[in-house]
This record gives sequence, C-alpha cells and structure tokens, in this order.
Amino acid sequence: MKSNPFSLFAAILAASALISTASAATLYWDDGTVVVDTASAGGSGAWTVGAPGWEDGATVQNWANGNDAVLAGTAGTLTLGGAISAASVAVNTTGYTLALANNTLTTGSLNYGGAAAGTLAFTGTAGTTNAMNVVTLSGPGTGWTSGTSVALTGAGNPGVGSTQHGALLKLVLGDSAALGSAEIKVRHAMIQTGAAGMTVSNNITNAGASLYFGGEFDFTVSGLIKGDGNNNRTIGVWAGSTAIRTITLGNIDTVGTGTLNFEARGGMPPNPGGGFIVNGVI
Repeated sequence: MKSNPFSLFAAILAASALISTASAATLYWDDGTVVVDTASAGGSGAWTVGAPGWEDGATVQNWANGNDAVLAGTAGTLTLGGAISAASVAVNTTGYTLALANNTLTTGSLNYGGAAAGTLAFTGTAGTTNAMNVVTLSGPGTGWTSGTSVALTGAGNPGVGSTQHGALLKLVLGDSAALGSAEIKVRHAMIQTGAAGMTVSNNITNAGASLYFGGEFDFTVSGLIKGDGNNNRTIGVWAGSTAIRTITLGNIDTVGTGTLNFEARGGMPPNPGGGFIVNGVI
C-alpha cells in the first residue's frame, strides 16, 4: 500500500502547532567549539537530536527538539542528521545553508535578523520516498523584508512510481506570512500550503529548472513568477491525495531565452493531475 505524503505533511503541520514555546530553551549554534556566552559563533556541522554544538548561555547543550535555535556568527552549512523540530529558528547571518539530507525540518517560525539583502539556502538530496526533504513553516516569520531571499534546491526532476517527487525539495507554508516579503528562489522544488484558500504573495524565481505546486489544498500565488532569463523551465501542479489541485497564478514573466513548459502530474491514485488558473499576464 502506497504511503500518502500529503497527509504526512498535514500531520507535520499539526505536530508543529503543538510545540510549546513556553517551555522552549533558546539554544545558540557554536559548531565544534562551544563558548557559553548567549551568542552563536556559527560555522558548519551536523544538526542532530542529542548531538553537541549548542549552548544556552549557562551550559553546553545537546540539541533537543522543541527548543528555539539561533544561527549567527560565521555562516556555514548545517546538515540535518534526522527529523528536526524547533519552536523557532532565527537566522541572524546571511549565507547559511540548511542541508536536509533526506530529512525534515519543522518550525513554528523562521525568522531573519541579518544584513539587508540576506539569503538562506535549503538543499535536498535524491530522496527515496515522497516524504523526504520537507521544510514546514507553520507560523509567520519576521525580518523577511523585500531584498531578502530563500533558495530551495532539490536533487533533480521528479520521477515516477513510489518515489514520484522524492528528488524535489518540498516547502510547506502554514501561514501566508511565513516568509514575509522574501523572494523564493527555486530549483527542483515544490511549494505547498497548510490550509485551503491561502495566498502566497512572495515573488518566485524558477532558476532554469522545475517549480511545482501541490499538496492537499488549492491556493493562489499572487507574486510574480519569473525565470532566470536564460534557461528552459517547467511550472507544474501536482494533485493531492483526495482531489485534483487547482493553483491560481498571478503574473508570469517570460522575459529571456528558453522555453516555459506547463505540466500536470498525478497525485496518489486515482487522481490524474491538477490544473492552473492564470489570472495575470504571461
């Protein structure tokens, strides 16, 4: 029996809502050399439950799910070593990369406190199931002003069969203000929402690869969808587990060379695919 990845995403959203901020400790990322000073030194390393590299201002700490995470100092790459859930994640330095490595990251809020025009990157690997490489943002974030950006880079185009979109990096937005006014830059990724009728107002750049919309809910993308100007690219919609999805798009910018392809893909049987309503200008 095939698993239902979209139901799993809904379950992740529900679980994230249960994270208690009242009992959460604030843990600062210090890489391999931990200095207890309520400041994140930054750097690269593994983000794993029970693993060191954190401090709370009083003692050295191992990461425990449900806490608040602060990433600052020297930007590096944090590679997830399992499923990570945080009450909040504050990224206070531009240039960090969170490598999912076939795992999931769930947080109540993703906040940015770095320099203007800052960036945060998420990367995924070639997952063997549809539920791998998922970022779930269940609530509104702060600091994501115009000029900031979040980059989503999956491992490749979707396949067929049980792994269908395992290679795509999935972003589940549980709140329309999850990323504020930040630009979302996509390469082999899927954007979903956590509730019906939501509007995603962020501008989205499809970097010469595949951009999919899907999940369990119909939603609207009111921001400008554009390419990087020089490459062929695909915009696709993926049906959910219980119904064909309809995604309403705003303006699509086709300036530049290359070909823009529209594609409908099936969800879990028996749904054959999805569709677009384009209200803006192509």
